[in-house]
Amino acid sequence: WLYAPLYDSKHKKTRRERVEGSGTWLFERQEYQDWCRETSPHRSLWCHGGPGAGKTFITSATVDNLLATHEDREVGIAYIYLDYADKEAQTLENVLASILKQISLCKKKEGIEEVQRLWGECQIDNRSAEAEALVETLGRMCRHFRQIFILIDALDECSDELRKLLLKHLKALDDPRWRFFLTGRSHLSDVIQKILPCLQVIIAAHNNDVEKAVLARIHHEEDLAELFEDNPSLEKKVVSKIIEKANGMFLLVSLMLNGIATSTCESDIEESLDQLPLDLDQSYEKTLERIKDQDSKKVELSYRILWWLSRARRPLSCNELLQAIAVRDGDRGRNTKKESKKGIMIKACMGLVFMDDTGKFRLVHFSTQEYLRTHFNDSTMEQQLGENHIMAKACLTILSYDEFEGGHCDTSGALEKRSEKHPMLTYAASHWHEHLGESMTRELRSLAMDFLRSSAKTPLVLAIRHHHA
Repeated sequence: WLYAPLYDSKHKKTRRERVEGSGTWLFERQEYQDWCRETSPHRSLWCHGGPGAGKTFITSATVDNLLATHEDREVGIAYIYLDYADKEAQTLENVLASILKQISLCKKKEGIEEVQRLWGECQIDNRSAEAEALVETLGRMCRHFRQIFILIDALDECSDELRKLLLKHLKALDDPRWRFFLTGRSHLSDVIQKILPCLQVIIAAHNNDVEKAVLARIHHEEDLAELFEDNPSLEKKVVSKIIEKANGMFLLVSLMLNGIATSTCESDIEESLDQLPLDLDQSYEKTLERIKDQDSKKVELSYRILWWLSRARRPLSCNELLQAIAVRDGDRGRNTKKESKKGIMIKACMGLVFMDDTGKFRLVHFSTQEYLRTHFNDSTMEQQLGENHIMAKACLTILSYDEFEGGHCDTSGALEKRSEKHPMLTYAASHWHEHLGESMTRELRSLAMDFLRSSAKTPLVLAIRHHHA
């Protein structure tokens, strides 16, 4: 009944990627200790920094630290990892419901009773739980705990409206037992402080943590381990140079190592060290140069992947992306022989793309999307692939497949089977008009009109959208 996304998979993934012992410097800071103390008047801690500084790692480390420190059931802990790529699912109600669900599970008996009370209130009017009701229930939940810690990562990765409303509702939880841990980019500091006064800590990659991260990759990744085998002086040189150039950014460190990993000998490594990027933009530029140095088919593959992932309305599953990047003008049906393999796709993108634990393809960081949206445009695709407006065309092409002339499905089961056969069908039905609106040309208008004139295909789109509403 209470739809509440949980963030376990994101937390576990971040924990795996976090080098053991990194980020613990925060727990020694006076601001953190004051925030944790039960008698402290400071209920909120704002941890901010630049892109790629390790804010999500810090959130993950803090969650684990709190769980280890407060093993008793008198303390409630809930965490939210906001995500730039999933703004469609990031609503105020979903975030508050997730907090409520996590807190209720900390004390199952009392928690379930409070949620049941909320359910009963909603049943009277046959409505779903609204934000005010969720906050009211959270307020009642507080009396069952000695302290409750709420951790919200990446406030810069949600809409301005959601951020403002979320902070406003957190402020309404005014019992001194509530503790809020918030992270985001530094430019939001004034906005955060205006709504919810906080202690502040600046997040940046510390040198000893950078060293741990570099050594962990060198020792555990096969390609890098082989390059540095029996050469401790070269390893030491690389660690020293990367620390010097890291500029407080774990992401920059990772991208530097991706470049070094393409080396074939010690001379290549030394050349890479002389050309290390100065910032993220330069690092992305160098990565795209390496992508363009591949054979033409892999270049085309990677460009299509990066275009879709930087502009899709929501995260795409592996099968969705496989079909999306294989679509070509004039296709009358799906041709799986044109679809690539996920390992080849990831490798072609040179470290800019990964597949998460839920099977969705993602860009490696929010700043990757920002860079690609700024430097990757229709003219880039026209120049590289001889095509443009590929998302609108792909959506309309899929919706116009000959197979769909039979009209909509009679049952939800039949609709699900059709969606399984055509993984991008649901996305295309839900978002074709948005991509069309971004790039209306005479060619696209003609494609759209042909599709809309079909008395069989348009009802299918409406049925799909209604089914997934």
